[in-house]
Amino acid sequence: RPPAPEAGALSAELQGHVSTRLGQADLGASGADSAHKARGPTYYNKGAVAYHPRQRLRNPSVPNTIRANIIDVRRRIARAAERSGRSPMDITLVAATKYTDPIRIRQAFQAGVTHFGENRVQEAQRKLEQLHDIREQTTWHMIGHLQANKAKASIQVFDIIQSVDSQHLGQRLDRLLGTIMPVLLEVNVAGEATKSGFAPEDVSQAADQLTRCANLDVRGLMTIAPAADDPEDVRWVFRKMRDLAQSLGLPELSMGMTGDLEVAVEEGATIVRVGRAIFGER
Repeated sequence: RPPAPEAGALSAELQGHVSTRLGQADLGASGADSAHKARGPTYYNKGAVAYHPRQRLRNPSVPNTIRANIIDVRRRIARAAERSGRSPMDITLVAATKYTDPIRIRQAFQAGVTHFGENRVQEAQRKLEQLHDIREQTTWHMIGHLQANKAKASIQVFDIIQSVDSQHLGQRLDRLLGTIMPVLLEVNVAGEATKSGFAPEDVSQAADQLTRCANLDVRGLMTIAPAADDPEDVRWVFRKMRDLAQSLGLPELSMGMTGDLEVAVEEGATIVRVGRAIFGER
């Protein structure tokens, strides 16, 4: 198996981008977002979220279910990484918060999770109003379909956009941004009509165009694999993503969710997005 894209050096570089962006003057946001920008940077720190058997929890009183679920997910990530000759420290766990209330998000944070992914701008705004006291200690990823008319609001809420699925959206984000923002390009590897994303054959051209945007830092690719009872049935999707990322020299691969994260990690995922295995059925 070819080696996975390198990700070890990403943390410091991307942390710098996020820190700079959030340290700039307010881009027009108000309320909790303005306060967040004034307080300081959000850190993109892979080491802080990788599993370690002796990792200390921020709050040992976190409900046992969420705490146990997070420990189990980290173990799954660690074992898959070790099987593929990688370090668990190279993989970022993003807790997917769709349909999850702020109370349980806070509990996940207290159990050591610092990266959260939301599918909708409005939902992130609503939840962050109740999580403003931990905002500077967390990194928020936009992981759902982003409409162009929500682009302005998205850059005031999120630290990273994982779902840039068209050149039009990427260029609009570039025009709205006042400083560099890390983004991932979403790829629809299986060509599913119900999902957004670039076709694999179009990714190279899109990456070439969007890497020229002054305010976009195109860090890698993201995909959602087709639903499958057996994760092995979608291994080819993750392998295709790895090959695409390597061909483009992009270090980040966001792929793998509750049901298929092990296969994704084995094929080179550097970010996994996990909701159900942490928060339960929703």
